[in-house]
Amino acid sequence: MAFLKKKKAILGVVVLILVLAITFIFIQLDLAAQLRIGAGWKAQILCSGVFVSGRDAAPVLEEDTARPFRFFPPRRAAYL
Repeated sequence: MAFLKKKKAILGVVVLILVLAITFIFIQLDLAAQLRIGAGWKAQILCSGVFVSGRDAAPVLEEDTARPFRFFPPRRAAYL
């Protein structure tokens, strides 16, 4: 029984450290501001595509606001 209590205590400490680390990173990198900027950019692109260009919302979301390199960023710039 003492082993299970020790294991729970260690797990609790690890979870607490992870939560504190994630909170610290979130605050230091100012991710909240970056999320607001990203949301505003996406809203601007969507509204411009729908109201100015007269396009449907679904194609604008798929084509204009999609991240081109979702999982693997390019190693160098690609100029088209």
